[in-house]
Amino acid sequence: MRYKSRLSNEVTNLGDLTLDEFEQRRVSLMNSHNPRFILRNYIAQNAIKKAEEGDFSEVKTVLERLENPYEEEKASASLPTEESVPCRVYSYDAKPPLWALALKVS
Repeated sequence: MRYKSRLSNEVTNLGDLTLDEFEQRRVSLMNSHNPRFILRNYIAQNAIKKAEEGDFSEVKTVLERLENPYEEEKASASLPTEESVPCRVYSYDAKPPLWALALKVS
């Protein structure tokens, strides 16, 4: 209820902003405080597995994402391949695959 009240108050006090400009500013502020990329166990596991096989491309990709966690995922960024995961190819900002539920941090 407080959130709805706050939003209502913000909308009534837009000043010179249009509703679309206000929405763009709100979304931009929200995205600047909530990282798009968070390292998850299954992402680290895919990078480790590839590195153990001598392919450090996944480690490089994960490091790039960790350096810029608020940026959108690049279309050209490498994703885990069918060989590295038992299920399918995943986006880094997708829900974790079911097989990842069994991963434990040691």
